[in-house]
Amino acid sequence: MDQTLINATLYELVAPERNYTPTEFALGWEEPPWLTPETRRMHKEAQWLLNDIIHRQKAYWLTLCGQSGCGKTHLAKAVVNVLRNMGKEAQCWSMSKIASMLRDGEYGLTDHLCTLRFLAIDDLGAEQMSEFVRAQLYQVLNARLGKWTLLTSNLSVNEISDSIDIRIASRIHRGRNVVVEASDAEDFCLRAKQELSLTK
Repeated sequence: MDQTLINATLYELVAPERNYTPTEFALGWEEPPWLTPETRRMHKEAQWLLNDIIHRQKAYWLTLCGQSGCGKTHLAKAVVNVLRNMGKEAQCWSMSKIASMLRDGEYGLTDHLCTLRFLAIDDLGAEQMSEFVRAQLYQVLNARLGKWTLLTSNLSVNEISDSIDIRIASRIHRGRNVVVEASDAEDFCLRAKQELSLTK
């Protein structure tokens, strides 16, 4: 897997507690000039998440919130792929798949998700949840406090609090957990297509 020293822009964001030189991972992400600062921050925080994992920092959550098409799912899957290529246990599950399996009686899934070394849950809040599914989701996330976790959602954290569970929203902000709310992010694919059409 190709890795290069991370660019100066990201290196400048080194927090005081980070005493290592970061590495930039190939996440299949290009940064055209029209990307918003919030969208760029999503990418940088995904890079920091990977760096903190490989440098054995204290585990935390990264939550990416923003409208559909701004790159959240792409980043979640890319992070998981990087970790897998390094031989680490990492899985990405869509919330709809989790809900479907729980409704079908796959109750062992809850314990499985609780114990993974790295778990990404994509599209949190994308569908209506039954009380049972909501309770199982809370159980998973409560058990994952202090474990490497990445969440993506089209909802803001306040909307997660209102429509899913205030306790989950509270845990998203707990401790060292990082939240990026890209409220002004554009649909990456649509904008890229528009930019391409302008060059023709």
